[in-house]
Amino acid sequence: MPAISFSGIASGLDTQSIIKSLLDARKIGLRPLESKIDQNDKETAAYDEIKSKLKKFQDAVKDFQTASGAAIQKKATSSNTEIVGVTASTGAQASSTTITSVTSLAKAATLSFADRFTADDQPIAAGLAAPVDITVTVGIGGAARTATVSVSSTTTLSQIVAGINDQMSGYAVASVVNTGTIAAPQYGLLINGQKTGVQDGSLSVIVPPELQAQGFFAAPPSLDQATDAVFNVQGLGEIRRATNSVSGLIPGLTFDIKKISEEDVLVNVTTDKERTSQKIQAFIDAFNDLVTYSRANSEVKRVVVGENAGNIFGTLARSTVDERAIAEIKGVISSTFSGVDGSYVQTAADIGISIEAKGSTSASGETTAFGGTYKFNRAERGTDANKKWSFEEAMERDPAAVEKLLNRIADNLTSEASNGVTLVYTRLNGLIDNSKSANEEENKTHQDRIERLNRSIAAQEATLKKVFTNLETTIGRLNSGSAALTSVLQGLQTRR
Repeated sequence: MPAISFSGIASGLDTQSIIKSLLDARKIGLRPLESKIDQNDKETAAYDEIKSKLKKFQDAVKDFQTASGAAIQKKATSSNTEIVGVTASTGAQASSTTITSVTSLAKAATLSFADRFTADDQPIAAGLAAPVDITVTVGIGGAARTATVSVSSTTTLSQIVAGINDQMSGYAVASVVNTGTIAAPQYGLLINGQKTGVQDGSLSVIVPPELQAQGFFAAPPSLDQATDAVFNVQGLGEIRRATNSVSGLIPGLTFDIKKISEEDVLVNVTTDKERTSQKIQAFIDAFNDLVTYSRANSEVKRVVVGENAGNIFGTLARSTVDERAIAEIKGVISSTFSGVDGSYVQTAADIGISIEAKGSTSASGETTAFGGTYKFNRAERGTDANKKWSFEEAMERDPAAVEKLLNRIADNLTSEASNGVTLVYTRLNGLIDNSKSANEEENKTHQDRIERLNRSIAAQEATLKKVFTNLETTIGRLNSGSAALTSVLQGLQTRR
């Protein structure tokens, strides 16, 4: 049944407006609750952004952790990259190594038979009396992997290939090759090993005599056997490896053996100040991004409109989680020492990291960074008096102490083993997650109150409509009775 509205015909009252005004007055009580929910939602979104920026900062710092190897990046060079390439990890030590010769490259095996067939989907040995097995083996000893393919009088070349491939995935690939033409095909069997080195990649095939007696695969196959990479290192002698990518020989170095040669190849490992400084700048930038976002969203702006004034709060203005995280990070960076006795390099300031007391200014004159961000001085030289050195100067004075200082800063900030301070905020159910959960719980409470108020308002609306309906009915009856009485009195007057 459609809702009934009453216009106050009998009473002369605008009952719809009266009811609306009464309900609107009640609904004013919803606004603070709705505003708080909106505020919490925006704050929660800001928490997500703070967590994301903290994790980006953690990622930038992790390369300097003790567990990640040396904090100072290394650079490896080869005197002839066409013969031997080289890369260095942070764990490599400054050194020189000479590879005096490369006598062999690691490669996988290839095997093929001279037999040719005019079709790959026709039986290859229709005269076989009983099924026999072809055996394909890749590797030797404990590394061996074997495939056994049954061949009967109906087995085709394609079926042999499929049988090998089903069993040798990752070890060898069998193929049907056409050495003839499209018009006059000559199909043969080719097996390519997928493992390099003698131990893992040696390839062999055993063909049963029953199949050879039929005239198939009787001749020895053409075999290009798998080989090791073999090279000579000055002071170490001959080195053999199953692959051309050789790591673990010299800590932190990976050699890429490319070409057989008798030429000496000199490999040098040096400190890579460029890459190291770039990584330091990356973690400084990540921290400054966090600070800038926090400050921009923590502002309280005073707004004056005429005689009225009020405050506009940033999304993080009522929270201290972001500020505490930033303060703890600063505390770690400023209070961590290299601990290297007698070294000039002890603190972050000694490697060019310092707090900006004032915001930087853009060409237009606007402040582009908040005080409290960091700046990194890579090259500008300082003095012993003010202890504000550049990174390059610190590297000249004591690179080992620079590395130790970076290790300790990173461990204190982000290492699981050291329970790094940022993890308290970013881990699952950490301080940021807890703050988000508190907002969610508060929003649930506010939403429950809103729902209760809405139900109460709806009930009041129904009651008011009923009251005004009864009022209109009563007044209507009174008006009707008054009209009847007036009519009777007028009738009596007429009779007189």
